[in-house]
Amino acid sequence: MRVPGITHIDDQIFNLYMVCKEYNETNKFSLYTYYAVSRYIKTGRSTRDFDHKFCELTRRKLKNMMEFSLKAGLSDDEILDRVKTYLRKQK
Repeated sequence: MRVPGITHIDDQIFNLYMVCKEYNETNKFSLYTYYAVSRYIKTGRSTRDFDHKFCELTRRKLKNMMEFSLKAGLSDDEILDRVKTYLRKQK
């Protein structure tokens, strides 16, 4: 279900935080995705395309992205590589 009106990046980062926090009970590393993505965006290293595709994700896709990103390693670079791969696959 898409949350209507989500265009601001901070709102979407908050949605990612809520998804990771909900999932944190079963996977203690879920917040690593939130930390990596939020640092990447807040430091200004993200591209416009990354920001746009990230803002278009629904809560369900945010959960899928978070699960996908944790399948590799737990460093920021490994998580971000998986997140970028996930976003490239989105239409």
